[in-house]
Amino acid sequence: MNGSVLHRVSLTACAVLFSAVWLGCESAQVVDEPGEPNTLARTYDVRDLLNHPQSRSYFDPDTVEAGNPSPEQISEQLRHVIAEATSHHRGDGFAIKELDGTYRITAGPARHDEIARLLVQVRRGRELQVSVESRYLRVPTSALKGLGLNMDDGGRFVDDPAFEALIDRVQRSSESKFVNAPRITQFNGQTGYVMTVRRHAYVRALNLMGDRAAEAEKGVVDEGLVVEYQPVVSADRKHVTLVLRARDTELLKIVDTPPVARIDGRRVWTQRPVTTVADWQTTVSVPDNATLLLKADTVKHDAEVLNAEPMVYLLAIKPRIVVQTAALD
Repeated sequence: MNGSVLHRVSLTACAVLFSAVWLGCESAQVVDEPGEPNTLARTYDVRDLLNHPQSRSYFDPDTVEAGNPSPEQISEQLRHVIAEATSHHRGDGFAIKELDGTYRITAGPARHDEIARLLVQVRRGRELQVSVESRYLRVPTSALKGLGLNMDDGGRFVDDPAFEALIDRVQRSSESKFVNAPRITQFNGQTGYVMTVRRHAYVRALNLMGDRAAEAEKGVVDEGLVVEYQPVVSADRKHVTLVLRARDTELLKIVDTPPVARIDGRRVWTQRPVTTVADWQTTVSVPDNATLLLKADTVKHDAEVLNAEPMVYLLAIKPRIVVQTAALD
């Protein structure tokens, strides 16, 4: 049984890149050109706004990724917002043209001032990020009381000293173990996931070629944890509503199936993995920089594994709001 370890964080690099790029960009470069009296032509660099942070989903990729707007769609919406928000300025020769991520806008000084303020507000919507730190523990149901936990209500907030004490007790327990401790930083409202798995190959099928040869069809099973988050910061920036989806897959064994054929006088067979899969999904509201401890549903092993005690997952989630600020014109 061969295994390879795969670590994947699905957050587009451009989302991080462009959040940094615009920090050093001026919101408007003024170019005076001949025209009507009191009319100016200005060039606004909006490349950072047109490259929206893309969401990625492990569990529902088609639906989530289909909702990602293209730069062309964003530009059309932004031009519409600029025109509508400043439509009360009349008779100043307003015109807007786009070229390679910049807007060349002709308008009067008052409308230009309002456009600059509008772009500042749009950029402020991009300055919020959420760093989610999480711990995933798996413990036997009989060990909960030994850890000093009363989780009858399914969740509780814990302070840092109490949480560190819990981690220490888990580390000293031979029955309990860490599943993973992923951390991910996302833009406000962005969906992304962390995947840490060990990939195992097995013989899924055989394509017979006469009675002297066969071609093996390889199957792959991923063992490990996939965690997906979508954080949304409250208007007062004091709480984070977090949509959480997770899946933990444990490979128990790979078994040989009964022989399916004889090749050159030898019996050949396929294989199948025996796994335990735990899926859970929840939506919680957590104060900024607070730790919420959740108990997931009890997980029972495959019926082929005898005398296996049911396990309980404990999920510790700590979101932290990060504000990226910059001086804008």
